[in-house]
Amino acid sequence: MKVSKSIINLYIYLTLIVIELSFGFGSLIVCEAKTPFFLIKAEIDINHPARDFIIKNYDIQRSTDNYIEIISTKEEIELLTKEEIPFKIINDDLEKYFSKRLNSENSFDVLQSSKYFKPGTMNGYFRLNEIYQNFDSMKSLYPEFIMIDTIGYSLENLPIIVYTIGKLHSDAPESLIMSYSHAREAGTPFSIIYFLWDLFERYETGDDVATTILKDRKTYILPVQNPDGVMFNDTSNPNGGGMWRKNRRGDGNGVYGVDLNRNFGPMESWDAPNGASSLNKNSSTYRGEFPFSEPENIALKNFVESKNINISVNLHSYGNIATHPIGYKEINPSDSVWYRAFLEDNFKNSLYTYDNISQILYPVRGLLDDFLYTGNDKFKPIKSILVEIGSGFYSFWPPYDVMIEYAYKNRKLLENAILSSAKNITVSNKDAIKKDGKFFLKFEIQNIGSNSIQNAKVNIKNDSENLLLVDNLFVIDNINVGEKKELLFEYIPVGIKNGSFELFSVLIDIGYNKEFKENIKLYEYEQIALLDDLNISNWRLDNSWSIFNINNQKCLVTNIDSLYDNQLNSNASYKLSGLSGTINSSTLVFEHSYKIETEYDIGSVWISDSEGNLTNPTIGDYLTPCSNIPLSAQIGEFYGFSGHIPDYKSQMIHFPSNSNINEIAFNFRSDKATQRSGWKIRNLNLRLYKDIDTKVNDLKLPANFTATIKNDELIINSSLNFLNAEILVFNYLGEKIYYSQSNITVGENNFELPGIAQGFYYIICNNHFTTRLMKVIYNY
Repeated sequence: MKVSKSIINLYIYLTLIVIELSFGFGSLIVCEAKTPFFLIKAEIDINHPARDFIIKNYDIQRSTDNYIEIISTKEEIELLTKEEIPFKIINDDLEKYFSKRLNSENSFDVLQSSKYFKPGTMNGYFRLNEIYQNFDSMKSLYPEFIMIDTIGYSLENLPIIVYTIGKLHSDAPESLIMSYSHAREAGTPFSIIYFLWDLFERYETGDDVATTILKDRKTYILPVQNPDGVMFNDTSNPNGGGMWRKNRRGDGNGVYGVDLNRNFGPMESWDAPNGASSLNKNSSTYRGEFPFSEPENIALKNFVESKNINISVNLHSYGNIATHPIGYKEINPSDSVWYRAFLEDNFKNSLYTYDNISQILYPVRGLLDDFLYTGNDKFKPIKSILVEIGSGFYSFWPPYDVMIEYAYKNRKLLENAILSSAKNITVSNKDAIKKDGKFFLKFEIQNIGSNSIQNAKVNIKNDSENLLLVDNLFVIDNINVGEKKELLFEYIPVGIKNGSFELFSVLIDIGYNKEFKENIKLYEYEQIALLDDLNISNWRLDNSWSIFNINNQKCLVTNIDSLYDNQLNSNASYKLSGLSGTINSSTLVFEHSYKIETEYDIGSVWISDSEGNLTNPTIGDYLTPCSNIPLSAQIGEFYGFSGHIPDYKSQMIHFPSNSNINEIAFNFRSDKATQRSGWKIRNLNLRLYKDIDTKVNDLKLPANFTATIKNDELIINSSLNFLNAEILVFNYLGEKIYYSQSNITVGENNFELPGIAQGFYYIICNNHFTTRLMKVIYNY
């Protein structure tokens, strides 16, 4: 970067610092005079002619419809002045600001992985040598699972190192995880190191997923794509907070750096007409002289072309988003269905907004992810995923305890990416339904891997004495990539309070075992369709809320126009009336799609009682607390939705038990900045779980059956013949101890139950017309 004498009056520069690397490479590196980074606010609205120029050529902190916040150098500020673009300086030394915050706010006593993972010496973050030291420590503990390979050298002759993790010396499904393309994004290798230490700890405990990753997968880890830029930040800001982004290519005139993540081919991507990289060498997004002009990118290109990688994850910061190609033009790829399935699964764990790069951000050219996804004549296309870790509130250098939370949250993403290089599966859309007089648990399982799945075994377990699982095992012959299957597990409510939750374990064996814990509300409800024609008159709509048809289906929406306006606090409320009976609990069920500015705007649900007391439910899929970013609309202690969810997604919001509900309100709040297309809600229903007797009192064997247990035998007396009847016996834990598909004839029918203990048992007899339950007490 070119250093201007005119800014020496504002800052004291380090003239030349020569630092010998401490991690054994034996080379010397020169750190040029330190140049400050500014945070500026370009005060231009969405119609300003310079807006497109700024977005395509500057490093954007936040883009709104009324202004753009930019991280810039002095040279970039001078260009704004030259172009007569109005701006003001918000912070005149971001590195100093971040370093001071790290020193004042870091707490090192927060660890979810305490056996191996330890903080680095840069206020918890890792210096370049400490990153490699962590991997050396892993290799010393687990030499059979780690291999080190230098795939090239940087401009300043630092090694570019790839670590192979897992099944080293034979064929296995391959994945690639990368970080530190941009040198100021120190949280990215931090997350990888945290994940790997956690993985080894879980392996030591016998965890099946960790064992599969280490014994049946091959994962390439490139923790530092840009070693020169990282070393520059380490030396210029030894306590953290360094803001250098690019590599360290010098032009001989004091100008440095190419943005490595704008320098990838093919030419169609690198030179796409969207302009979202700069031709100006002073710019933070300078793309280089030609595709793959940088040795760091050549090394990665050659490496990828020599492998058989199925899936990749490229970690950046920040934004709380997970995206996929194509980035250089506004088009959805042919496999966008798979991407959305995988990223929706990740959304449940991380709440990261997801979609195509060009949709969720803007078209960007020269990206690594587009290169990997495109492939060439030397390697097949790779399913590539770009993740932006963390909140914009903390920017590039969150305090250590916040970064730990980010890393902990991202474990599932990295785990699933590695698993998805072959077979992987997820569970979604859980529910409890009643069908033909029987009760079922409903789950959808979906293949989010790269291979088809044969003979998947799905087992469900529950430890409660309050229900009996009639069906607890399914075997599915084949699930194609991206395909969904719906499963119904029959159960019988024995002693459940209606409207209460039960915890179920869904165990899926696809060559390794994955377990999903699901809390499900049971068991019987009445339902009010809130958007039914008969109920429309109960709605009161503020401001731009409306109800109208989308694809012949009534939808509740925040705005009729394409973008929502400034709505500091608007409501769509539904007045309830005429509810009868004692209601144990209630649940709002709907499908919704939304594009709401992440962390700044929010949609939420509220209920009020007859006295006007408000309650904001906090239990429900994908609800997230307010960001509480100053000047945003997300101020307060309540939960809601924001981000970019492109497809309609099923949603349940559970209201507190025994709530006296008088009114339900959908609340929408936005600040005065960015507007999006808003919130669309359909299939909106209120479920009421009334206080009813447990079903065991109603479930008795019909008059033509009697049943007893005596001397290791189940004896059924029948007054009618029933062919091919199903007979099941459960113990008091709900464990199935006997099953028979037999003919029942008039008179006494005997079924052997050898070794049966004394105690309580439940019998189910399905005569193909009705299923009934009898509670049997074994006489001592």
